[in-house]
Amino acid sequence: MCVTSCTSQADCNSTAFFCAPESLGAATGYCVPRSPVHCAQCQTDADCGAFYATCVQAQGDSIPGCHVDCSLAGAAACPPDYTCASESTPNGNEMLCVPNNTGCLNALGGYCDHVTTPVPCTKQSSDGTCTGVRSCEPNGRFSACGATNPTCKSSCSDPDPTGCTLDVCGGAADTPTDCGGCGVTCPGIGAPNATVTCVSASCVLTCAGQTYDSDSNAGNGCEQSDTVDDHIRNDAVEMGNSDCADGDGIPGAPSGKLSSDARPHAPAITGFVPATGSAPDFFHTFNTGGTFCQDDFDVVLQMIGSAYPTCYKLSVTTTHGTWAATASQTGRAEVSSGSGSYDDNSDIYFEVEKTCSTAQLESPTYAITGHF
Repeated sequence: MCVTSCTSQADCNSTAFFCAPESLGAATGYCVPRSPVHCAQCQTDADCGAFYATCVQAQGDSIPGCHVDCSLAGAAACPPDYTCASESTPNGNEMLCVPNNTGCLNALGGYCDHVTTPVPCTKQSSDGTCTGVRSCEPNGRFSACGATNPTCKSSCSDPDPTGCTLDVCGGAADTPTDCGGCGVTCPGIGAPNATVTCVSASCVLTCAGQTYDSDSNAGNGCEQSDTVDDHIRNDAVEMGNSDCADGDGIPGAPSGKLSSDARPHAPAITGFVPATGSAPDFFHTFNTGGTFCQDDFDVVLQMIGSAYPTCYKLSVTTTHGTWAATASQTGRAEVSSGSGSYDDNSDIYFEVEKTCSTAQLESPTYAITGHF
């Protein structure tokens, strides 16, 4: 097509042509046919395919679009539903054709009397992306973008509409099988003694009552079980009456298992200490004493199968006070006190507790021996 030079719209003798500057800020240009690139989608100026168009995200636009330079032709460069206005671009302030009262995606595009091929377009939001086209309408203009407005999916099982890639709505990916994202399955679903939930896009495994995930392996659930509810003094395991004969030892041979984990428990374990991930064990004996009793004691705790033996402590409480000792590297803790350490016909309590944090998790057993 032959074109003529111009310095203003008056030099172009047809309404089907407008005076397009040959470069930014140029005082001269060429009379060219009305443009098909108004509001065409782009990433760079080269995408517009016209020397007189700039790729810019103008005011009201959600994505960059091609805007025709109207500095020489004024309104004649623009469709009637566009305005020639000053826009700030990376090249400086430019007089460009922009649609009235709406962004480019929802406005009619350029003229399709010379270019009729549908023009691709995309609508994007925090909910996802949908693609569509601008088609040549009977009025000789490209239609508004035909892409669907992205709307998040209410469920991970909902298919994406044709042409769309959508995110799920907030809360939709908050199930154990879709936790924080579709297809992100929480470990431990169906494991013994465990309930798995998704809270704020994070998997949470909850142990049933007095069961523990001591190996921190959600796959096998809460593998350790504590059937004795003896974690506060009022619930201490009753060992029966004792006397002061050294050879009689401690009645009932107190023993048990002290498991720990870093999981929540439901129902909550009475006496559970979150800082250590465990609950102490209490034992009780009633010491009858006697006329010739010294009322002294020597009690030994032995941890069995512990990788962290120094994390455990034995305490002995009588009417005269509390004595305690932490286990050594061999897992042995000894608590003793001399004559007059308790009264005849009085209560004596033993407590076995973990003192280390949830960084040290295990499920060792223990035994208590000694005499009064």
